Amino acid sequence: MSEFSPPAGARSAARRGLDLVKAGKAGGGFEPATAARARNIVAGDPLTRAGVMRMHSFFSRHAVDRKPNWGASGKETPGYVSWQTWGGDAGASWAAGLANKLRQSAK
Repeated sequence: MSEFSPPAGARSAARRGLDLVKAGKAGGGFEPATAARARNIVAGDPLTRAGVMRMHSFFSRHAVDRKPNWGASGKETPGYVSWQTWGGDAGASWAAGLANKLRQSAK
């Protein structure tokens, strides 16, 4: 089983997301498992292929939730917080590129 370490930008975004969760910005639907995953990303723990694909799936589903200034200081939306805990824009880009490579190598 291959494992993939999240990039520094994703770790930084996940840390920011956890800070926002602590500040009460996550909303009522935030799952404890998402916080646990964010802590793993912050620690730089490697993700499995399945973890990368799940990360990519999250970002693909929630890209439509992005709004201008959704992360403006003091006005962070629960969607923004969740996006950050999954690794933010850096995580989205990394997961998309890696998911594409993994799909290509599986052919």
